Amino acid sequence: MYHITTNAHGLSTEQRPDGKHVREVFVDDDLTCSASPPIVSIVLLDQPGGMPATISGGTITLHEVGKHLFRVEFLDGKSAHLHVLACERACLDRIPGLNHGLIVNPSADPKPPERTFAEQCMILRSLANNSDRFDGTAASFDRLGNLAQYGA
Repeated sequence: MYHITTNAHGLSTEQRPDGKHVREVFVDDDLTCSASPPIVSIVLLDQPGGMPATISGGTITLHEVGKHLFRVEFLDGKSAHLHVLACERACLDRIPGLNHGLIVNPSADPKPPERTFAEQCMILRSLANNSDRFDGTAASFDRLGNLAQYGA
């Protein structure tokens, strides 16, 4: 089985094209894809209504929030599926900061530690892969309940 290397918002991951893994990306950001054997084409199979995703070589730009499905075709004639969830950037604001109990000395460090951008993206990826109630919108956080099960 092939792995598709994806890069979005400065973070790279390998996606298994088995239909069980979803890559997160922000609306109107680029998702670059590469693989071995090389990718010869990417075809949009399904997406929410609205403006279709833009595909240029190995770069995909999603214009609508929600789940997208692509077929990736390789130089050897085989193909695989790539699942992507386009998220609103406002989702980052809905991810809680780190545990306030981590502050050792409140007078010296009154502000609770914040999550890194990479940590926030990992939580969005976890939501994309493990919650049917997360649809890529900030409003969907109201339906999620406790985010601890998703790494928050």
